[in-house]
Amino acid sequence: MTQEQKIIRAKVGLLELAKQLGGGRRWAVLCSLIETCKLNGVEPYAYLKDVLERMVDGYTINRLDELLPWAWRADDHVKP
Repeated sequence: MTQEQKIIRAKVGLLELAKQLGGGRRWAVLCSLIETCKLNGVEPYAYLKDVLERMVDGYTINRLDELLPWAWRADDHVKP
């Protein structure tokens, strides 16, 4: 599969996601988080992986503000 075919396939997948009930909003939230990470010098994949793992593991809800992109630091959170 060529790079162009991969891009087209990804775009079709994103359009299908947006068609689903609430898919557009979910996509907007995800894009917002990724761009906020970039603006704050945070690598988006590392951030999302760490934060989602912490939420699944039962991170205390009254401390969620510590996980926002501008407060999160890789050296504080990423497991070795």
